[in-house]
Amino acid sequence: MADDNFKVVCSKQDIILRKNTEKQNAYLISFQAHATDEKIEQLQKKHLYQLIGDLCPDIILKNKVTALDDGGHSVMFLFARIGKELGLSQKCLYLNTYVETNTKNKLVVRGIGPPASDINCEYDIVNAKYIDMCVNIDKNKLVTLHFSFHLDLNEDLPSYMQDLPGLLMLKILMGLKKYIEGTV
Repeated sequence: MADDNFKVVCSKQDIILRKNTEKQNAYLISFQAHATDEKIEQLQKKHLYQLIGDLCPDIILKNKVTALDDGGHSVMFLFARIGKELGLSQKCLYLNTYVETNTKNKLVVRGIGPPASDINCEYDIVNAKYIDMCVNIDKNKLVTLHFSFHLDLNEDLPSYMQDLPGLLMLKILMGLKKYIEGTV
């Protein structure tokens, strides 16, 4: 995907949310943050989705990461009910993740939503076509994160809320950035 296919939706706390202008519900979030050796070590050792879930208890009420037989991980996030006053139901995200690259300076985690038939959930499911995360760490301990994703909330949203999936993930990644910077 070329960068000209994306338009900036929001730039907050030096985190940029872009929306793909050619594909509905496709977004890219990116940021840079300076980290300590301790934070870098934790990023490399801890499952990133477990960390993200732990850092955002106001948005992610429950998170569960379990190992899969094929070496990947199953991730479940139960989100706080957003938009209750507009009739939006509580949402749950299921994702199967696989580490593609894990070196001292780079971590790439690919994720896809499992088939709907594999999900047994009492909440409405957020459809995740893909969620890909790339973390690069340079010699000056500058962490660069690119988070590319396609999420469908399965709701008929009013036009002013069309970017809700992107804004939700932006808020979640704000917590990760603060953690990396040591401000949490």
